Amino acid sequence: MEGSIGNRYVPEKTIMSLPGGMIYLGTDLSLKRHVILYGVDSPDEAFTARYLRQLREASQFTGENFMHILDLGMDTESSRIVAILKPSSGKPLAQEIGRQAWSFEESILLICGLSVTMQKAFAEGITQFSVHAENLWLNEENQIVVMNYWEQGPARHRGVTGLCGLLYQFLTGAQTIPLSWESLELLLLESLRDLQSQQREEVLGIIRQASAGQLSLKEFTSQLRQQLSFRGERGMDDVKPAPTASAQAPSASAARPNPYKDEEQERIRELKQFVAGPSRPAARRTAAPEPEGDEAEDKTAAMELDEPAEEKRSVGWLAKRVLIFGTAFLCIVALAGFILIELIDNHKPNRGEDPSFAEQVPATPQTQQPAETAPKETKPEPSPEKPPASGEPVQAPSLIGLSREEAEKQALAYGLHYEFVIEASDQANNTVFKQEPVPNTQLHSGDNIKFWVSKGQ
Repeated sequence: MEGSIGNRYVPEKTIMSLPGGMIYLGTDLSLKRHVILYGVDSPDEAFTARYLRQLREASQFTGENFMHILDLGMDTESSRIVAILKPSSGKPLAQEIGRQAWSFEESILLICGLSVTMQKAFAEGITQFSVHAENLWLNEENQIVVMNYWEQGPARHRGVTGLCGLLYQFLTGAQTIPLSWESLELLLLESLRDLQSQQREEVLGIIRQASAGQLSLKEFTSQLRQQLSFRGERGMDDVKPAPTASAQAPSASAARPNPYKDEEQERIRELKQFVAGPSRPAARRTAAPEPEGDEAEDKTAAMELDEPAEEKRSVGWLAKRVLIFGTAFLCIVALAGFILIELIDNHKPNRGEDPSFAEQVPATPQTQQPAETAPKETKPEPSPEKPPASGEPVQAPSLIGLSREEAEKQALAYGLHYEFVIEASDQANNTVFKQEPVPNTQLHSGDNIKFWVSKGQ
């Protein structure tokens, strides 16, 4: 942001960028205090009037764990509407995702705490704000604070559905949330592998119900809190009786391999390429204890008895290998000799050649190869005349074939958050060759779009 607002609020440091604005850490020169400047670019006077009205209505709300609106105004030099917010300790949550690892219990506590904050705001009519990590702040008391609560966030980032996505980010450390709930559950399954199987299924069941709109905010919070006492309530279940003789024998179903395990692991590896998260430390593997006493002696004796048989097998194996490789070598030598003789015969002069016949053979006409056409240059689709309002339905623009800079401008013109990945491909350098979601997918202003940029071969 350029200049100051009424010569009172001066921006000092950029906190993060928005699709249509910027968030700064600034100073209130009049009261000598730090403030947060939440700036939004205004395309026209109608948008300015509507947005200022939303800010005035929201300034009456002073809920706990919300950044209160202290003042608002217009920066005439940059045509930017600015909301002056009361600062909070800590950092933006989007900057902490991926850097800080939260345990399962810590993630549940953070989500439940935010849910209580949301329920209090809902009771006062503040219901449409986004709980995506980009709109949240993590203070030094390890509480989540909401920044923008006057705008309507995308549907998948509001309410219980938004909390499910945020829980996924806490557990996996991913910066983005998969568009498909099936992919989200599969990646969560990998992050919850340290839980007991019964608890893991219960957590996934809660998320399925919540994402389908079958749980209220209060029900979702209550069921998550029950998971914090799961191990305590089922501690006696972990004490297993001594196995009987029949139980010691492995059953046919237990010995049968799972044909879907490898496929599931491969799917998880593919999904991790699109959603980057922090690396999880591998569990330590302890070596099996060595046998002691009589058991060790019995094992040594068995090995000594087996040595002659092993020696006989090794000699027979070597003889077979020599026979197989020797036969293969002789076949290769014979084939090479035959080919060499044929080549020598073909180079002898007048071998079966009839001059009169050679003269009668007409020359084969050469077919003209069609000239290669140069690839057509892809031009970006025409951008909307003005950026859509927050939450307004839009169609995903076609970014494939554009340069990275053109794709960024096109995404911002449609009011979308974007991210890109640079990968090797057969496309030209700095050319977009893939996007998600695909063009013409129905979205809302403020949703995410991702594209892949080629760095050549």
